Amino acid sequence: MNVDHFSSRLPFACHLEHDSKSAAHLELWNHPELDSAIVILLNRNLGGAIITDRHIHQGSTMHSGTLEHMCVNPDGPLCYCGNRGCLETYCSADALEQASGMPIPDFFHSLREISRHTADTDTDEKKSSQISQIWEDYLNHLAFAMKNLNLIIDAR
Repeated sequence: MNVDHFSSRLPFACHLEHDSKSAAHLELWNHPELDSAIVILLNRNLGGAIITDRHIHQGSTMHSGTLEHMCVNPDGPLCYCGNRGCLETYCSADALEQASGMPIPDFFHSLREISRHTADTDTDEKKSSQISQIWEDYLNHLAFAMKNLNLIIDAR
């Protein structure tokens, strides 16, 4: 499909946009006071967009804001882009599934159960510890990236 397929069926001007940048447009629409921000989508794959002066920064090749490929650990896991330690390899649903060896709904169900009560057996305790550590690592990598991104755009 291309934009002409959509344009021929809709009475509006159409253009294709990355989902992260579409989310940034929605944030600008819903929050007229928003001046500068980083939009991070935590989906199957991580994505991002940069808003400055109420505009979505596109960059010279339209790839600005691809936060998923920002390196957070040069010795980290191999990313599908070919580099190592991209934020994507730590902070996406795919990364959580790969690290835990379980589908996302099961991972979060287990995480909720851990927070409700302590493990009953040594096996459960080991699994609980592993799931908790995966989640803690996820949050630490995400916080690290957010802190550095905020330094770049100086948003409030």
